[in-house]
Amino acid sequence: MNTRDKIVKSGRMTAEQLDTAIAVKLKEGARTEQSALNKVYRDTAVETLGNEDVAGFWMQEYIKKNNKGVSGYVQKEDGTTLKIAVVEGTPKPDATLGRKLRMADPVILTNCIKKRNVYTGTVFYETSNTTAVREAKISTPLVDCCADFSEKMVDGIYTLRGQIVKVWGIRPFGEPKADMAPIVGRGDVVNLRLVVESAGETISVKIPDALRLKMIIGEDLDWLDDGENAIKELSDMLRGIPVVVFGRLGTKIFAGKPNEKQTGPFVQIKNFGFVLPVKEKGSVAVVAKSAEVDEDDDAAVDETA
Repeated sequence: MNTRDKIVKSGRMTAEQLDTAIAVKLKEGARTEQSALNKVYRDTAVETLGNEDVAGFWMQEYIKKNNKGVSGYVQKEDGTTLKIAVVEGTPKPDATLGRKLRMADPVILTNCIKKRNVYTGTVFYETSNTTAVREAKISTPLVDCCADFSEKMVDGIYTLRGQIVKVWGIRPFGEPKADMAPIVGRGDVVNLRLVVESAGETISVKIPDALRLKMIIGEDLDWLDDGENAIKELSDMLRGIPVVVFGRLGTKIFAGKPNEKQTGPFVQIKNFGFVLPVKEKGSVAVVAKSAEVDEDDDAAVDETA
């Protein structure tokens, strides 16, 4: 179905109204009728469904490149990893919660605007200038709001649960015989990979920076300078620990550089996401629902909304 048919058949406009709208866009500067049509499509794509409170565990904020907007993730009790656009003018958490948001905080974001793309059916949320962040009392622990990995899961943003089964150091590309790279390198880059087992599947997770590593092992990182001995100690510390992992799941096998071929599922934490130890391994069957994310999103370093 072409763009014109989508607009007319959706009931958003009659054919005559669409022609008028295209003419207006051409007068406003659209260079071609196709350009004008696409502008009308974008203008008519979203409808407002009403206001709702959104409750769940706050996962992380991210900022679009060039500071073109801010969004955050909330893990809901039903397994949905939800993305919420934080619009300009939304009160900061400090104003309503009394402090900055932390990863995995149980919160309610009040008075969010629920919207839907009428052409794709996608539902999404935006904050408003009356949105407040309040502490929530959620009876379901975070681990039981997260799903086990399933081979049927498609690529996307998820919060998954499992337990750490292996800890690997990372060696420089193309140098198989070289010494292992320092666990914490220049600029707080972390050269460390975890293997997390979830429902019989294993997921590879690379820890990108010292901030995320401290969430797993605590503030003291000085002892990691001990190279191979530090890796052995990390293995003893972390093997068998239940965790939740938040980030971008990749399930496609890809061929990288000769010594870096991906052969199984992995979670790319990169600029956002984290691994968080939890008290339980999870006992409730949850169907994971991925959040949408744009490729040009970067995490906010200070984790505020």
